[in-house]
Amino acid sequence: MNTAGRTEIEIKFLYLDALSIPSFTSQAMKRLILHIAGLLLMAACSTSPEQPAVTTIKVNADSFRTGGIDEFLDFSRCIVLQTPDSLPLGAVSTLQITEDRILVGDSRTQSAFIFDAQGRLLHVVSRQGRAANEYTVLTDCEFTADGTLLVYDGMTGKTLEYDPDDGRCLATRTLGPGVSFIGLSGELIAVNDANNWEEDHCAYRLYERGELIRTAVPFDEAMCGLRTTREYGNSLFSMYDGRICMSTTSDDTIYEIDPDTGGVTPFLTVDFGSRYRPQPLSAAVTDKIMDGEYPSFPYAFSDLGEAFLFCYNYNRYICVVLASRTGEVYYNGRLSPDKNGISLLPISCRNSGRAGELVSVVPAGRLSRALERRRKQAQDTAFVEELIERAGDNIVLMFYTFDPHPQDRQ
Repeated sequence: MNTAGRTEIEIKFLYLDALSIPSFTSQAMKRLILHIAGLLLMAACSTSPEQPAVTTIKVNADSFRTGGIDEFLDFSRCIVLQTPDSLPLGAVSTLQITEDRILVGDSRTQSAFIFDAQGRLLHVVSRQGRAANEYTVLTDCEFTADGTLLVYDGMTGKTLEYDPDDGRCLATRTLGPGVSFIGLSGELIAVNDANNWEEDHCAYRLYERGELIRTAVPFDEAMCGLRTTREYGNSLFSMYDGRICMSTTSDDTIYEIDPDTGGVTPFLTVDFGSRYRPQPLSAAVTDKIMDGEYPSFPYAFSDLGEAFLFCYNYNRYICVVLASRTGEVYYNGRLSPDKNGISLLPISCRNSGRAGELVSVVPAGRLSRALERRRKQAQDTAFVEELIERAGDNIVLMFYTFDPHPQDRQ
């Protein structure tokens, strides 16, 4: 229980009670009570925790770093997501990794694929339809605390709870439409509604037992209904080391979500400068963002422990920023291949197991192109050839750790 918050509320009521004391009570007593209440309120405010500082990362979209981001990333491991030819995995749209399972939401097949920690397929839940226990669109999905599968249908705003082993629908609940969701403590569920058409113009919605109890992250009316970021991976929520983060499609801020209360706090903001973010935002500005003339809002946020990584789109290219936790930019440039020539495609991850890793989604075609590039450049191909043999036509998850001092390598 938040005792500091309760104390503040009680003090406020003490103020109100003092002001409403009947006239027969002495004015001196009124002043004394008000004075004591004021002292208590100041004491409560002085001992309450300070709001965390917001890290600002200044990005010059017209000045890219020479060299590639591969200088700062070390390959650590990979997992081949093994599926049979009769049941191929189409695309990794959402990703959750626990200590013993991997959950992939596939936007192409509208199915949830469940793998063990080694990438062996365990179950597939595919219940697209219009019946009460089916979803119209698999917008997002995740494991709940008790291990069941929760699917969010962003078109209808419905959540459906499934048994991950046999696909039986255990419960349904209607929230509201959105583009992503995440379960919090108890009965709390947060929904990112992006830049919706609702009159309140708020991107964040918090539900408890299906009832809307809070909205947050307001955006300018000029953004209403416009999608300026095409997210590579549909989920705008991520989790690293227990910290729940949220990006949006309508501003340059990464938010932190309190898992117990659903409170929203900005903790990282990207500054592209007044040239690309004139205030207030207008339809003309958002048109330029959508056309690639201005940088898009940041997406695919990853927490690498000692550094943050996110992507943005500019001039038809996917760009990536790697920065320290204090805002120092290590790398800002086009998304480049790793040291083995394999193209990176970062995805936001709900990682409740190992943290501090960048996750990249690698379809089989990217491996083939990497092999061709290395052969043309007369570079060693052993690693890529071995990975192609292991993966076949399957999608691979590649994991990388951050190296803050690439210049120290021998």
